[in-house]
Amino acid sequence: MIIQEFDSYSNELIGSYHKEKKYTLLEISSIWTESTLNHTRFLDLFSLLFTLIENNVSVEALSEYKKTIIPMQTPLNNLISWLFPNADAESIYTFSGTQLSLAFSLYPMSKCSNVQSAAIALSGMNYKPIDFKKTYQSGLYKLMYCLQNNIDTV
Repeated sequence: MIIQEFDSYSNELIGSYHKEKKYTLLEISSIWTESTLNHTRFLDLFSLLFTLIENNVSVEALSEYKKTIIPMQTPLNNLISWLFPNADAESIYTFSGTQLSLAFSLYPMSKCSNVQSAAIALSGMNYKPIDFKKTYQSGLYKLMYCLQNNIDTV
């Protein structure tokens, strides 16, 4: 299921950019963010992968998953290479993983269940969920700026 969601996400993202157009960083990050927001199931499932799923499957099953997902990242990395032609392969690989990590960590923070909302209200905390779109696009823009200008982000 996660593999199908990743494939759908990746295909939409790749299809969102047109080879004949030159994009600004703001346009790239905006399109990327919108495409990511179109795949909330992907964000939900991947958030679970690193907590519940990885801790409750066999090493063999997890290994098979990783063997399948790794080659599926090539088209996405090719898109990144096209958008950022001066970036080297290692920087592209790092960006790809970092932008996904950013999405997977921010997305759950942008949603509060009814129980969480009630607990926050009862605790007296002055907390409101983050705006995923705004926060993710801002972080993504900064990562893309670093990628475009060969600034190490690790």
